[in-house]
Amino acid sequence: MEYAPETIAHLAQQVTQAFKAALEPRLASSPTSVTIADVETGLREFLRQMGGQALSLFLSSGAGTPVAELPCACGGTLHYQRQREATVTSVFGKITYERVYYAGC
Repeated sequence: MEYAPETIAHLAQQVTQAFKAALEPRLASSPTSVTIADVETGLREFLRQMGGQALSLFLSSGAGTPVAELPCACGGTLHYQRQREATVTSVFGKITYERVYYAGC
């Protein structure tokens, strides 16, 4: 995948502003106590949480409008039942999202 440099720069600025705002109380009380390692660790956790939320939103948006029936690999028919929650483990941790659920055969 390729990403537009302008998009990356814009998102990086937004992440930097949000991360600085989260770090502000610590910087205000003791600005010299914040190390590069602290910033790296905090930023990694911030990005992990943000990535998890983005993945959840992305997967949920893929559900779309379900069709009433789908052909099954066994030759039968699967019938739409409902939207349901699904959980997967990813590099961002456990991610929960909404997906369509079919049953039959």
